[in-house]
Amino acid sequence: FKPHVYGIDLRNVRNSADTAAAVRSAASFPTITSITLYRSGATDDDVALISRSFPELTNLKLNETSISDAAIGHLKSLPRLKALNIQRTSVTDAAIDDLIAFPSLKELNIGETQITHVARLREVCYVTHRLVTRNHTTDYFRVHGQQGR
Repeated sequence: FKPHVYGIDLRNVRNSADTAAAVRSAASFPTITSITLYRSGATDDDVALISRSFPELTNLKLNETSISDAAIGHLKSLPRLKALNIQRTSVTDAAIDDLIAFPSLKELNIGETQITHVARLREVCYVTHRLVTRNHTTDYFRVHGQQGR
């Protein structure tokens, strides 16, 4: 019997090697839909592994990590990704083409990144303050297909 695991939370796992090892270990659970790497040692290489290992991923939090524009390019292979948090990363305007290419992205937090050409994102996304959404709502429950409370 193999349990169904739907999410992993590696927040504050600061050591890059530990983060990578945990992501590799979790790859044996293809049912994972949510990964939190907030303030972890996650790198662009970890994001590449995530994009290859978790085809059902819908929610990814990479805020306050050392990822770059290259990480965003890796994520294009995740067709179900609905919510992406890249707040306080070094992602720049160079990633905009990749960001607007996600087929199912509904919520994108770009707060405190180096993205300055928000107008390009507004062509396909609704922008409110530091949060970008495709469905004109920041309601978490709608992003995840649940009824609001």
